[in-house]
Amino acid sequence: MKTYNPSANTTKIRTQRAPTAIERQRQSTTRATTSPQNAKSTKATRSIAVSAQRSDSHLESSVRSNKHLPDSTTPSLHHSNHPEHSHNHKRKTVNTNLLADAIIDAISESSPQPTPSSGFCDRLTITFGYSDLDTNDFASAVDDWIGKSDDGPYLTPANVKCRTYENSYRIKSSSGKRLALLQFRGKKATMRFARLEFNPAQCTAAEVVEIRQVLKMLFGRNYRQLLSEGRITRLDASVDINGQSIHDLIAYTVYPQENIRWMRRFAKDGTEYWEVGSHYLGAERSGRRFVIYNKALELFEVEGIRPTQAITRIEQRNCPDKCGQSARVIDVLNASNPLSAIKLTYLPSKKAVEPSLEFFLLGVKEWGLNAALSKVADKGMRSSLRRIMAKHSPGWWNADRVWRQVLRHVRSLRLFTHDCFPPLDAALS
Repeated sequence: MKTYNPSANTTKIRTQRAPTAIERQRQSTTRATTSPQNAKSTKATRSIAVSAQRSDSHLESSVRSNKHLPDSTTPSLHHSNHPEHSHNHKRKTVNTNLLADAIIDAISESSPQPTPSSGFCDRLTITFGYSDLDTNDFASAVDDWIGKSDDGPYLTPANVKCRTYENSYRIKSSSGKRLALLQFRGKKATMRFARLEFNPAQCTAAEVVEIRQVLKMLFGRNYRQLLSEGRITRLDASVDINGQSIHDLIAYTVYPQENIRWMRRFAKDGTEYWEVGSHYLGAERSGRRFVIYNKALELFEVEGIRPTQAITRIEQRNCPDKCGQSARVIDVLNASNPLSAIKLTYLPSKKAVEPSLEFFLLGVKEWGLNAALSKVADKGMRSSLRRIMAKHSPGWWNADRVWRQVLRHVRSLRLFTHDCFPPLDAALS
């Protein structure tokens, strides 16, 4: 039981009492023995210390080194809109991570005749098989492939963020290069038994053979039929436009959700500015989303490859499950061309145009075509702007040809049977 302690309140009251006569005498003696000069010196010393402390704090907050920041050429992945509208944005005027002028010129100027590469598959994810594959022989075969091998591919345990499968392994080449992610035993009853994910564009023909070798030893000789009966949960169709600057290209679709991601830049004098880094068409969680970005800059920053020309990558990320379409392999590969939904307009940024059209183009880059047109009240003007966008469509863009090339690339992997593909031997126009 808590008891009352009167001495606690008494002590508190006593600390607030007036000083006694003896204490007043001591205080007056102390003031008398302290000279005016010493008092001023003490006050000045305190003032200098406080000023120095404030100055250090100000310098630490305003002139910090930029080494703790990512490189200035790295696109911001946290801002979908212009960074000036972000409450977290802080201006910085000092930066030592500057790109050389030659590199900036190479990746910023369009060639008179840009040339598209062949279309290719930049990412492929497949789920296949059922629980009847989970046998002792299968588990023994997996154990035999775990561990480094100098004469062929092998498996190593993988630590992945998505833990929807009980077991995850990396397929590695004899040189130790990561080739693919292979997962087994889905935790939900509705899931397929296995999942394969890899980037065909980053694998050589010999490395694709090594992936097939592992699949054959684990799932038997009929592994291709097993994969053909599975589901494609993601297929990225991509093409690189060599000699094309992203600043001169405007991409748009009928999709209402469009956004821009900006890139932070620094001029020679240290002043900061922003420019378009990536253009996204479609919702982030959409089953069909387009991404247009500066591939030359990515090659320089990520792989250290010095670019000699501008490269713009156009990529369509197809996730059939998310957009309510069939994910069966045969249905995905025979579906209508997803690249046909994108429209391109080539308008050189250095070419002088009417101010009203310049403002409209800025609006297209910021909000997308449909949103920019909705801000034009005059119906005749909207029709005229649509005609201008269609008139300047680049001649090198052929969505049907690119999609055929992507399907040919997927077929060359020899993971699926030929009856999964549409006729692809027709001449490309």
